Amino acid sequence: MMSTPADLSYPEDPDVPEVPPRSRIVVALDSSNQSLAALKAAAELAALMQAELQGMFVEDIDLIRLSGLPFTYEIGSYSATRRRLDSGAVERDFRLMAQQMRRAVAQTAVTARVTWSFQVTRGSVTNELLAAAEAAEILTLGRVGRTPGRRLGSTAKMIMHRAMRPVFLLSDEGLTYPLIVLHIGTPASDRALTLAATLVHGRADGLALAVVADPAHDGDERDLRAKRLGDELDADEVAHELFLVDDAAQLALFLAERATGTLVLPSDLADLLETLSRSAILVP
Repeated sequence: MMSTPADLSYPEDPDVPEVPPRSRIVVALDSSNQSLAALKAAAELAALMQAELQGMFVEDIDLIRLSGLPFTYEIGSYSATRRRLDSGAVERDFRLMAQQMRRAVAQTAVTARVTWSFQVTRGSVTNELLAAAEAAEILTLGRVGRTPGRRLGSTAKMIMHRAMRPVFLLSDEGLTYPLIVLHIGTPASDRALTLAATLVHGRADGLALAVVADPAHDGDERDLRAKRLGDELDADEVAHELFLVDDAAQLALFLAERATGTLVLPSDLADLLETLSRSAILVP
């Protein structure tokens, strides 16, 4: 339950300056298998946006409180044996994981050539991450946390509906191109496209834009919107493919035909992530 992944073991911290730049990419780290993928993707984002990489580890206050109760037990993931959940052991595991994760952030920052910092907090995991997101350009975390077999973990689900900043929800493939933007005519759609264009950085295969018709308007509105957006991308010299989507069925087909590529979605389409298992950046 509280075992520390061996992959997060690194040598001593490299000599990297912890200098705060103008913006920050925060990555939530835990003992899940997606933690390293989230860290690597966050470092890529930090390099693209010339931002600081900030690793964050939250000591779950609920787990600490639970471990203090006399009737709580844990089951060993390998031994399958039952043992008392001891608060002292939980605290020691937290300290060990924090040390190893700090080294992982430092090593990843060296590879990505970005400045970095690391923060340990104690409290509700969701509330602590939401607070950190307020001062971040993007908050990055794994989609499923420590609960395998699910498309969205409970923490990811709560954060994606409550965060006021972009949230990058990572599946196993990390950050992949092309970035696939779904534009439905809302202000959040415009912000999603702006962010995606920033992350493309001159890639010829970097951006696929799907302009989705609004059921409340006729097809002319969608076509005019597509022309406006295409002209704006051309003016900014952002290479892109443009697709026109009529309805939900056509949107499902569009996504099925593009099995790779990170989604960049307006928060209006957050519920779409309940049915998809790929990486996505959700923009409010």
